[in-house]
Amino acid sequence: MDKKIVLVLIDCPQDLDLLLPVIRRLKSNCIVWVTDHALERSRRIEHFLNLEKSKWCIKRRILIKVGVTGSLAPFNSLLTACESSLRPHRVAYRLTKKFTQQRKKTWTLQHGFENVGLSYFDGRFKTKFNSDFIGVWGNDFLLDSRMDEAVRARCVPIGLTKNYDLIPVPDLPDWARNRRVISVFENLHWDRYSQSYKRKFIHDLKSSAEAFPDYVFILKSHHDERWLASKQDEVALLPGNIVVADPKKSQWQLYTAAGLIKISDLVITTPSTVAVDAALMRKPVSVVGYDLNLDMYDPLCVLRSLDDWKVFVNCECLTKVASRSAGFSNRWIQKGDAVTKLIARLL
Repeated sequence: MDKKIVLVLIDCPQDLDLLLPVIRRLKSNCIVWVTDHALERSRRIEHFLNLEKSKWCIKRRILIKVGVTGSLAPFNSLLTACESSLRPHRVAYRLTKKFTQQRKKTWTLQHGFENVGLSYFDGRFKTKFNSDFIGVWGNDFLLDSRMDEAVRARCVPIGLTKNYDLIPVPDLPDWARNRRVISVFENLHWDRYSQSYKRKFIHDLKSSAEAFPDYVFILKSHHDERWLASKQDEVALLPGNIVVADPKKSQWQLYTAAGLIKISDLVITTPSTVAVDAALMRKPVSVVGYDLNLDMYDPLCVLRSLDDWKVFVNCECLTKVASRSAGFSNRWIQKGDAVTKLIARLL
C-alpha cells in the first residue's frame, strides 16, 4: 500500500504551536510548506522543524494565494492551523479549495479561543470555511446558536493539539530574577474595544507598576498588531519596571506567549487564547474586562477597575487563584490526546 502523505501548511508564526505536535507524530507521513511570510516573522519555525528533522520547504505566499502551487498529486490530505475567508487566513483558504477541487481530504483547526465564525460573532464578518473538517477544542463550542449550521456540521471536537512540554522555557532575564514576574499580554482585536477600554488599560497597567515597583511587568505584544508596542510616545512614559517584549526585536522573538507564561508568576491578558494557555499551565490568570461581556471566561478573574488590578497583582494566595484556571480549562477543552484523534482521521 502506498504511504499516505499529509501536506501541512504553516502561514503564521502562531501556527507552529498547534501543528508541531502533529508534525512530530506524523514523521515521514507529512511534508511541511512554510510560507516566506511566516518564516520572515519567526525564527522559531526553522529551528523546530530542523530539530524534528521534518521534511519542509519554503513557499512564496503570493503564489499560493493566486493558485500557483505546483502538483498536489503526492498529497492525500491537507492540514492547516487556521483557514477561513478572512484576509489573514486566505492563503490557507485558497490552498484548501484546490485540495477540495481534487477531492482530497482537508482539515483545519480552531486556532483561537475567540475564533471568528466558530466561537466569536459580531455581525461584521460572514466567515466561510473550505475545509471538510474543523477540529474544535471541545463540545461546548458547538452550542452557540450563532454558528452557521453548515459550519457546525463540519466541526469535530478533538481537543487542543498544543503540547506545552514542547515549548521551551526561555531564560528569565537577570533583571527579573528573584522578583515577582507579571506577564501582561496585549493581543489582537483592539478594534473591538472602546476608547474607554484602551485608556483604562494603559492607565491601570502604569498605575499597577507604580504601586508595586519591586515587581516586574513584561508587556507582550502580538506579532500581528503590536498595539501598544508601536506607540513609542506611550512606551517612553511607562515606568521602569514595565519591559516591552516587542516581537519585532530579535531579543524577544524566542519569547513566545506560552514561553513567557511558563516563567511568570501571574498572567494578565486582554480577551484571547492566552487565557487558555495560562489556564492549562495552571497559572493564575486574569482577563482585562472593563465594559466587555466576558461570560465565556468564567470562572477566571476579570479585571474591571484599577483596584481589581492591584488586588490580583499583589495576590498572596496564588494556589487559590490558579484553581480557577483548572475550572476554566475543564469547561472548554476536551480531555484526551487530540493529536492521536486528528491523525487517525487524516491518514
